[in-house]
Amino acid sequence: MTENSIKLGRANVSIIGKFELLVRKDSKKFKMTNINSFIPKGKTVDEKVNFMTEAGEVETLLIDRMKTYYNPEKGAVEAHNVKVLVQHPQVYIDGYPEKQWDFLVKEGLKALKSF
Repeated sequence: MTENSIKLGRANVSIIGKFELLVRKDSKKFKMTNINSFIPKGKTVDEKVNFMTEAGEVETLLIDRMKTYYNPEKGAVEAHNVKVLVQHPQVYIDGYPEKQWDFLVKEGLKALKSF
């Protein structure tokens, strides 16, 4: 694993390029939402994975757009948050192979798709 990838199950997921976070809510009712930090499976509370802002670590990332774009090459904060989002159990990765996704769900690393 390099600083340009993150371990997800047995695979290394590249975090090179631009990423889009799409909130799966009714766009007519959407104003703002949040995504909370998480404790990875098999870890302790002290190993909770938090998000980052320019001011430091935060437990909640506020999302104020239906589509939010991240560019890990832009800086350490965006790179960190993309890594957290890729690992987050409630974040679906578009285009991830179905069999591999099912394995991640079985291993308790990802939640079942709710859409």
